[in-house]
Amino acid sequence: MAHPVLMAGQRLRNTRCGAVQQAGCHLRGLRLENCELRRADLSDTDLSDAVMRLVELDGANLQGAQLAGARIEECSAEAVDFSRARLTSAHMHQSEFARAVFDHADLSGALADGAGFRGASLRGAMLLGAHLHDADFRGADLEGADFADADLTGADFRGALLANACFDRACVDGCRFDVAVPITNRTDADASPSADDGQEQRARALLQRLFVGVPSIEGMHVDRFVPALDAFAREDGDAAAAMQEFARRLGAGGLMPSATLQPLVGMLHALESAPDNDEAFAQWQPLLEHLFPELVDGSVSYEALAQRLATGKSTAR
Repeated sequence: MAHPVLMAGQRLRNTRCGAVQQAGCHLRGLRLENCELRRADLSDTDLSDAVMRLVELDGANLQGAQLAGARIEECSAEAVDFSRARLTSAHMHQSEFARAVFDHADLSGALADGAGFRGASLRGAMLLGAHLHDADFRGADLEGADFADADLTGADFRGALLANACFDRACVDGCRFDVAVPITNRTDADASPSADDGQEQRARALLQRLFVGVPSIEGMHVDRFVPALDAFAREDGDAAAAMQEFARRLGAGGLMPSATLQPLVGMLHALESAPDNDEAFAQWQPLLEHLFPELVDGSVSYEALAQRLATGKSTAR
């Protein structure tokens, strides 16, 4: 049976530790450089303020570990299990976390510029105020992740699963969401077409344009449209409530199933009665006319388009 080694505050360089067993140990302030800890068991270990540079952690178990203020820089941490770990204010610059698990971990205030999270799972993770310039989240599972107030400038979310993710007040300048896809509970065995598939696919195509395509429309970014929705949300009535929810979803960058087309329908109803000089109308009009060319030639009104959408009879181009 392996016995834990007392290493708190120690400095190790050019060391191969292999599958060391340090579960539940106190390793606060440990300093590692150019070391190997592949498949190590560091679950529930206190690594607060530890410094790890050029360390190989691939396959290690850090479930529930305390890593507040730790520096994990230029490390290889592929397939590491960080679930429930506390990484608040951790420095994670230029480290590779491909296929790692951060489910329900707390990365609030973390600094992870250029970090790679490709194919990683961050379900329910907290990343409040995190600094993630140019981070790579391609193909990551971000269901329920909270990026509120985070700086995500230049981050890549292509192919990421964003259901119920929160991007409130986050900076998403230069982010790439263009092929983000929704999470579904369907398996390959369930993939045969059904009577409702056509409407749902049309709805997803429309909403993907709305949520993901906005940054490429006439150079306008998604955050320019949220104030327009907020303005409508101040009005009373069901349409306002629907638009408020739509604003929340839009800010989160997620996709919705066809059953939640109602927010868009409510927005169109509200636009029908908006004055031509209304600032919110002026912001939304280019987007809607880009999606629905029939609005440009006057062949359909906003009200009629809302009715068509409600019955699944109109789609975005």
